[in-house]
Amino acid sequence: MLKNILRRICEILLRPFKADFFFLFILTILVSAADIVAWFFYGDPIFGIYMGVHGYIMAYVIVLLGTFLSQTRYKKIYEYIILALAYINFIIDVSIHMSCKIGFTNDMVAIIMGTNLSEGKEFIGTYFSLELLCVIIISTAVLYLIKRYKVYVEHFGSRLSVCF
Repeated sequence: MLKNILRRICEILLRPFKADFFFLFILTILVSAADIVAWFFYGDPIFGIYMGVHGYIMAYVIVLLGTFLSQTRYKKIYEYIILALAYINFIIDVSIHMSCKIGFTNDMVAIIMGTNLSEGKEFIGTYFSLELLCVIIISTAVLYLIKRYKVYVEHFGSRLSVCF
């Protein structure tokens, strides 16, 4: 009885690796890459790894929640919405790191919320530059290549789930 319960818990916890590894992989990249790379450049790789693990845990929980949706269009809609939000989050993280050399924190939210429309127009010029546009283009190309080779990513995920 207890063995069956533990087996069922393990099946549920490993579901993101077996059923939705590609979604987990893309989501992890989108929520973790900006912080990992930025903090390595800032000279604090330990904090970069910490932020990357933090992003991975969030991605894992989001994918785990999505696995409880049945294989219907609702699951695809859920994945598209989450990926769109993750991509927007990625662009904001990169923008803040490039312009302010810090992560997107509560202080940044307070600054943004405390601005009016005319100040907001000035911020747009500060946070969006040609460098950011290049990062957006390159990241979109990388995501396209990952999507194109989805079979290999899923194969890696299935090999990884065998280890567990």
